[in-house]
Amino acid sequence: MGLAASGHLLNRTARYPAWGRSPCPGNVRALARSEEGGDTRFYWNHQSTPVTVTVTTLGHQFLRGVEKEVNFTGFPSAGDSVSLQWQQSLQNFVIRGATGASGGHAGASPKILENPQPGAFVSGVGAISGWVCEASTIEIEFNHDAANRWQAGYGTLREDTYGECGDTNNGFGLLYNWNRLGDGTHTVRAFADGVEFASATVVVTTFGEEFLRGASGTFTVSDFPQPGISVDLLWQQSQQNFAIAGVAGDGSEGVRAGLAALKAGNVREANTAFRQATVDNPADTTAGLYHAVTRIATKALDTSQLRELARRSGMSLGGDASDVCSLDFPLPEEIPPGAPQTAEIFKALRDVLGPEIDAALTTLNGLPASVDVPFVLGNLPSCYSMLADGFVVEIDRSDVQALTATLQAIRGLLEVLAAYDVDVGLEALQTPTLQEILAAEPTTLPLVSSTRLSPARTFFNQALSSASQAISSILAETDSQADDVIVVTPGGVAEAQTIKRVLDLVRQSLGETVVLPTDIGLDNSERLNLNVFFSGRIGALRPLLLAPGGTFSDPTFGGIAPDFTQQDIGEYTPENLLIWLGWDDDHHGDTRQEATDVGLPSDTAGILALGGDEDYFRLSVPSAGTLVVETTGSTDTYGRLYSATGSGLTFDDDSGSDTNFRIVHQASAGTYYVGVFGYDDDTTGSYTLRVRFTAQ
Repeated sequence: MGLAASGHLLNRTARYPAWGRSPCPGNVRALARSEEGGDTRFYWNHQSTPVTVTVTTLGHQFLRGVEKEVNFTGFPSAGDSVSLQWQQSLQNFVIRGATGASGGHAGASPKILENPQPGAFVSGVGAISGWVCEASTIEIEFNHDAANRWQAGYGTLREDTYGECGDTNNGFGLLYNWNRLGDGTHTVRAFADGVEFASATVVVTTFGEEFLRGASGTFTVSDFPQPGISVDLLWQQSQQNFAIAGVAGDGSEGVRAGLAALKAGNVREANTAFRQATVDNPADTTAGLYHAVTRIATKALDTSQLRELARRSGMSLGGDASDVCSLDFPLPEEIPPGAPQTAEIFKALRDVLGPEIDAALTTLNGLPASVDVPFVLGNLPSCYSMLADGFVVEIDRSDVQALTATLQAIRGLLEVLAAYDVDVGLEALQTPTLQEILAAEPTTLPLVSSTRLSPARTFFNQALSSASQAISSILAETDSQADDVIVVTPGGVAEAQTIKRVLDLVRQSLGETVVLPTDIGLDNSERLNLNVFFSGRIGALRPLLLAPGGTFSDPTFGGIAPDFTQQDIGEYTPENLLIWLGWDDDHHGDTRQEATDVGLPSDTAGILALGGDEDYFRLSVPSAGTLVVETTGSTDTYGRLYSATGSGLTFDDDSGSDTNFRIVHQASAGTYYVGVFGYDDDTTGSYTLRVRFTAQ
């Protein structure tokens, strides 16, 4: 048996069982109830037949801040019409009546009625749900009629209530057919052990009967949950309502055809469709963006010249642009005779991909400043679907500028590789160090074509400018960055501004000497003049590379950095540069095995750099006592405490200040791990982990 499912039934967020995780099939078994001695208990009926459902999300575990009303004709029968409205608390559309309602109260901790909300529209079969910390029975009453009072299931898992209740089995829910009440305004009241704790006045809209049978229909809601995205709604008789059955990027017929081909793994066909869409409508921004990307991928995967070079290098290729899910690039154990040298490979890459990159850059530079293309990650090839999780990302101006900068930098690098003799045998590249490679190829790296440095300078100038503009665009954004590809967290604004300033100074140095000031993180001001390099005054690269012993024969790099010394060079290791640029924000391990050690007591700065980021910490407790672990800051965190073996001991959401977690645990001597998570997959931001311990 197959069903479509979406939105909310009994639980509010995806910290505990609920729809809203990922768009994929799954099995559900029935939950049965027994009453023994007046005690109502729930258990999984393992004898029941599994029901397969397909869950479709809108890319968020709990979508907030959107509104939508739509009208469709031809349902439930020809000549009829239906009005639907998005209901955030239910995470789904409901059938909307002509007038709204008001009144009621949702209760207060430790007793909360979450659904329905006061003034809500309700329809079909839905859930009345919430949580109560302590009660024997929860009852739901309709229209002040004691004869119409029903006992709700109570005791379902609600991890988010631990901070308020001290335990987690506090959820309640009652599945109810709203059609039984008839059209109009009705009152819902919630009781704990016979005492009312919440109520809601709602508007019920029906199709004139208690249970509509035999109807069917699929409708598309455009520009929801954001412009350029559409969702398909499918009538579900069992729910007496519509469920979200699919999410797609909107656009022209050519774009839709291209996305369908892309999802099937046929990048070649997708590229053809996107190209045709740009011919049909040169102003089609979505088609232009997608064509710019897929044309490069198609050329790289399909060109016989590149595939032949790979074959000669000892690689047995599988797949091509028509089937990217079959791609396979096994590296050879040994370099075969007749393998190409690096110069031949770089020249082929420049000759084959250079024109495609240039064409893509022309397209990207022609996109309007207002570009805003939503992309459903579910449209990626199916072999990459585990990375998508149904999420919708917003490709805006800053993302286009960052992509442009990347392609311009690649073109600049290809020109530099043509300017200098970098012809090295592939077998030499198998040696472990740069010094050994240089020893094996003693004639490499002289300047052979200074004319190539002029276009290289142009490309790097453009790349630095585009990267700087991308940062400016990100910092100028005022909308939510939850669905952005590139995100600057509030704690990273200063670092982003510093990076932009560095990019601008480096760009200026392409033409003249500039002074890098100390306020960008240097101990001393330093001069930089990349014009020396791009003017062809560096006759060979070999003297500028690291020599045996970790030193440079010329630490000024031929006058490019005239103030540098050997000591300065040692400070600019790749690791230190990443720290200086602020690109190591995610410097705490994402697993227990990579956990950061913290002391007792300690205050450790951290950041959830991307949505879904996890930070782990390890601490050692010397004796029995009270361990307190919490975060401070403006980021909505969720924490877990683990034993030395990784077993979960306890967790918390909001017991600390504001939306921070706070865990208090009676610990014995030993090793413990702390996991810091965002409240949901959209949460990013900085925090401070505070650890305190009091011995018994």
